[in-house]
Amino acid sequence: MHLYSTKRSQKNPFAAQAFRFQGLMISFIYRDFEATKNAAEKYIGCKFDSWVALSYNTIETFIFGLVSFWIYRKTNCIQWLETGVHTKQMMQRWSETSQWNFLQKFYLLDAEEHFCNER
Repeated sequence: MHLYSTKRSQKNPFAAQAFRFQGLMISFIYRDFEATKNAAEKYIGCKFDSWVALSYNTIETFIFGLVSFWIYRKTNCIQWLETGVHTKQMMQRWSETSQWNFLQKFYLLDAEEHFCNER
């Protein structure tokens, strides 16, 4: 599987991003902290911005923000708090253009940040 994903990512960088995000989602859903943290670190390595994948990217950004705040609460590593705040800021910018699609996601990320800061 790894060889397959490596060959795909050389031809199409979106494939690596999608492959890493899928691992991140599965481990986060099952609340496997170590697997989620490892997947998040790998996902950061292949993350890039593109307007072509905006709708998929907004979902990734939202989930990655939730994961980042969760990892911060478990590790107290400031990098994860900063990553969560950055994703929240991205969601805020998107919510300014379409509240119907993004505002509730921004509010949830904002609540996650407050939860991290009040511990």
